[in-house]
Amino acid sequence: NGMLPLLNDTNEEDLAPAAARLAKFFARPDVLFTATRGREGSPPDQTSVAFPYSGYYVMRSDWTRDARYLMIDGGPWGTTHQHGDKLSFVLSAYGVDFLTDPANTLYANNEPDALISILNAGFLHNTITVDAVDEFMKGPEDLATTVPLVNRWEIGARHVLFEGAYDFAPLKAVRWRRRVLFVDQAYWILQDVLTGSETQPTIEQNF
Repeated sequence: NGMLPLLNDTNEEDLAPAAARLAKFFARPDVLFTATRGREGSPPDQTSVAFPYSGYYVMRSDWTRDARYLMIDGGPWGTTHQHGDKLSFVLSAYGVDFLTDPANTLYANNEPDALISILNAGFLHNTITVDAVDEFMKGPEDLATTVPLVNRWEIGARHVLFEGAYDFAPLKAVRWRRRVLFVDQAYWILQDVLTGSETQPTIEQNF
């Protein structure tokens, strides 16, 4: 629909004006196609694509408004305004948003710090919690990357596969691995695998 995907600390924004300028500057008919929502230009050659430095991965059936579309965040923590949303994703199909993300809030409204903390929490994203423990910010080594991230991305004749992991240590001795399989550009299979030494933890899948 031409809007910026709502992940992490994103604001809702129509990307068409910026895409139109880029299409003209670089003479890119595929960017023009997205800028004009298919009225001009030609669709991109790829439907599913990985951005291994930022950690964003996109699975798409086609370039129509009714496309099946999923975007997952397998990236590192940012340096500011982090949300506990690693391995969260958004999903739409047939012009309808099925799994969304709360993204940003209007800080200018002077919400209490407690409310902002809730909006940043993992359980409001499409993630896992362990004994009600959300994802949490880690050390400087997790803030940025200069090399491709260690996530699995595979495109086959009839499937697209993403696999990434998040470690709840030291708060919880649990490692979470999420796999998303896009089959025949028609449907997804989601698999969450948790391993560790916690005794009978309460695991919640949040959507």
